[in-house]
Amino acid sequence: MQRSPSYNSLAMPSHVHSNNTPVVMSHTQAPSHHYTNSSPVVAYPSEHMTYSKSPHAVAQVPYTGDDVGTGSFVVSNSLPRPTYISPGTGIVHVMPVAYGQKTQVRQEFLPVSTVANALPTQTFKTQVLESNVDPLFSAQIVDLLHSVDERNLTPLMKAVVRNDVPQVKELLKTEAGLCIENGVTALMIAAHLGHIDCVKLLLQKEAGMRQNDGTTALMEAVMKGHSNIVSLLIKSEGGIRRDDGFSSLMICAQYNYVEIGRKLLPIEARLQTDLGVTALMIAAENDADDMVILLSGKEAGMRANNGWTCSMSLAAKGRVDLLKKVASKEAGFTKDDGWTCLMSACATDNLAIAKMFIKEAGFTKSDGTCALMWAASKGNEAICKLLSKAEGDLVTLAGKSSIDFAIENGHSNLVKAINPKEAARLEKKAKSAGK
Repeated sequence: MQRSPSYNSLAMPSHVHSNNTPVVMSHTQAPSHHYTNSSPVVAYPSEHMTYSKSPHAVAQVPYTGDDVGTGSFVVSNSLPRPTYISPGTGIVHVMPVAYGQKTQVRQEFLPVSTVANALPTQTFKTQVLESNVDPLFSAQIVDLLHSVDERNLTPLMKAVVRNDVPQVKELLKTEAGLCIENGVTALMIAAHLGHIDCVKLLLQKEAGMRQNDGTTALMEAVMKGHSNIVSLLIKSEGGIRRDDGFSSLMICAQYNYVEIGRKLLPIEARLQTDLGVTALMIAAENDADDMVILLSGKEAGMRANNGWTCSMSLAAKGRVDLLKKVASKEAGFTKDDGWTCLMSACATDNLAIAKMFIKEAGFTKSDGTCALMWAASKGNEAICKLLSKAEGDLVTLAGKSSIDFAIENGHSNLVKAINPKEAARLEKKAKSAGK
């Protein structure tokens, strides 16, 4: 078994990797779909249905053996909350609907891997053939509404969803400023759906309002890439952050929306989340190259609370091209445990990046490990020679040297490259023992 220095310190603050769009399902018990070819399908609570935490719930059900078929899906009154399965390819959108609504569907099972500690499962894609479900509640707003019962929406909100501008204008007089249970307002729905005329009407009454987690209408527009609506909302909502410190510019960084990013940059550059994460770090972690280039001039050199930098993400990904934009401002930075970009380069076998951060040679983690130990464990002779002079004599707190890591991982041929003097001593010792 190969042994290398500990690599767990390479992780960014956790929420940078997460998808920051709302999660659809909040039920403690989810519906199952007992499918029989060409017969009604009734949903009942079952532990066999699982959902992923993504903008659209991915349903997994026990495979019945049927590959394809059609049938009726009936919303059952026994469910914790009425649920409608809408069209999708490989995914199932879960939506609230009124009791008793029906739809004709075509289901095709798609193979998926076995879920750990569960039955072998398959996902199915669903095609709606005929439906009496109100098209008002289409799958595109599920992620915004968080599966809130549509009966809680105000008439103004329903008019916004329909993009019924005259009705919005009329209802605005009495319903402006109202929100549903998760804090969503009519303006947020309009921004999310890209209904610019509705946004113009609602802006004066609802700008600045926030959802329960601090999300704004501007953020909803950014998430959906509605640049024209961002231009309308930026004056009143630019600079507002979610409760966790996440900004609209950070959403741009996630999705590489560089056109919108240019609009937000003068207002939101250098903002940090509660964990100290910047938009530049998020762009680097999400391979949003255009946003990395845009943000590098403003945010390069900033560090997260644990010391993490944009360069550390780029070094781990081997992005020599983008590192040229930020390395001069971030070389020499370490995480709280001592991790460096040079260590990332060695851990990923990247000689070019190791040369970029050669000034970090000699830095050690809190356990005494250094970059050369990574190069030795990986068997990279060129990097070992590069670091030999600065780090060849270093040992961990446990007393292990880079030579030890090389030998343990089957790279005894690197002993001379790692530490010429030690190699000569070992060779001499071996000869003496052989006499």
